[in-house]
Amino acid sequence: MAYTRKAWLTLTFLLVTWVLVFSLLPLPGYRGYSRIDVIVGLANLDDAIAATARSKSGAADRKAKQTDAGASSISPKAVVVMYAATWSPASRYFETTFAKLSLKYQSDQLRFVVFDVDGDPAVAERYSINTAASSTELPTVVLYRDGKERRRLPVRGEGTAARLAWSRSFASVVDAFELDSMTLGPATRPLQPIG
Repeated sequence: MAYTRKAWLTLTFLLVTWVLVFSLLPLPGYRGYSRIDVIVGLANLDDAIAATARSKSGAADRKAKQTDAGASSISPKAVVVMYAATWSPASRYFETTFAKLSLKYQSDQLRFVVFDVDGDPAVAERYSINTAASSTELPTVVLYRDGKERRRLPVRGEGTAARLAWSRSFASVVDAFELDSMTLGPATRPLQPIG
């Protein structure tokens, strides 16, 4: 009996310590380089998505003027948006993978964007993203082309098992969005430090 009581006290102590450590100490965020744009505000997000419908093609694309920031003024043909929340551990862990994707695939025709749904809950509602603390939908990564949603991870409407099955790996995003088969130009934007 004494052994069982001691085991339960040890287990309780370890559980309380674990909860305190993970609730008081935040997860480290990604602090490296990327080609990700951070967007604030619904209007700016809508503009980024609508720009894919206005994208130019051919020679006109190559002759676009440079902006003051050095980035091309070409409208991208596609945009990959990561809807995340700062409190979500899965979003924090996925930041590194999303940054690696942006470094490899960003070009004049493909743009990578992060939107914090905590800052504007109306966006989460408009784009059908569940931001509840128990949600398995964060981060949600969406590919937009021609101003319309083309693909989403995790896949909506396939139940909790399908959302949990998404590995949040580099390869899963590349395969789901077929990034290797997109016609991509050179990466023209300079690297941006995060952090």
